[in-house]
Amino acid sequence: MAGLWEPVGGVFWSTPPVVPDEGWVYGPPTVALLVAAVVTGVVLGRMVRKYRGQEDWHVRQHITEIGGALTLIYLVSIGELTWGRIDTLGSMPLNEVGDFLAGAFGPVAFLWLVLGFLQQGEELRMSTKALKDQADELKKTVEHQATMASVATKQIKAQEAALELQMQEAERVGRANFTFGNTGARNGATFAGTWSGMTLRISPSSAPAYDVKATFVPPIGDSSTVTFDAINVDSNGHIQLRYINQAEDVSGVLTVSYKSNDGLQRQERFVYTISSTDRWVRVIKRLSDRE
Repeated sequence: MAGLWEPVGGVFWSTPPVVPDEGWVYGPPTVALLVAAVVTGVVLGRMVRKYRGQEDWHVRQHITEIGGALTLIYLVSIGELTWGRIDTLGSMPLNEVGDFLAGAFGPVAFLWLVLGFLQQGEELRMSTKALKDQADELKKTVEHQATMASVATKQIKAQEAALELQMQEAERVGRANFTFGNTGARNGATFAGTWSGMTLRISPSSAPAYDVKATFVPPIGDSSTVTFDAINVDSNGHIQLRYINQAEDVSGVLTVSYKSNDGLQRQERFVYTISSTDRWVRVIKRLSDRE
């Protein structure tokens, strides 16, 4: 305190000026630190509770909490610094008020601008990861579909093979499987140009045949087509043949068409020959469907 009549700042006072009691000068920083500690503890606790147990943990995932904590600490600090001078805002010019507000809230705006940029980068990273996961899932789906298609193809082939076996079995069971022979007697001479005659026996060996039609190509004499209503396994059909003896061996195709006991129309084909030496008609070979 200045002494009586002593100059203070170049001015003589009749009474000494009153020096204001500044109080506890460390009050505002202490309050700001306390607030910062409390807010930091709350934010860290929330982050730990929210993301506990997650393997993929990044600070960028907590930008909102961190930004809010920093903003709150900053605002408390600004409030402590300006608490005793807040009444002077009403007497300040507008340009000075604008400068104060820009200086006070500029750091907050810049902070959230940086945090927004980081948050945008995090969202972009998450979007990229989601697209990658979606592509991996789509790849797995395609691979699974390809496996399913392969399995289905194998099943179809197996079913086709089984159906083919069933058809072959049905064909085997339904076929008459004709056999041929002669009755042991032949009429006529053996010289070329003379007539001969014989009886050809036809018998089904495995199943009966109905509406049987035996066709010789070329015809044997005047016998081109011979028909039977039915021929059973325990019975024979007889084909009477009369033909002119030729100087050389003669061969042709005998086609037997019939209806099997399963109602299907079938046919069997054979090769026949007429020998130029003994003049017998013999069925010597069974032809396949492709021959």
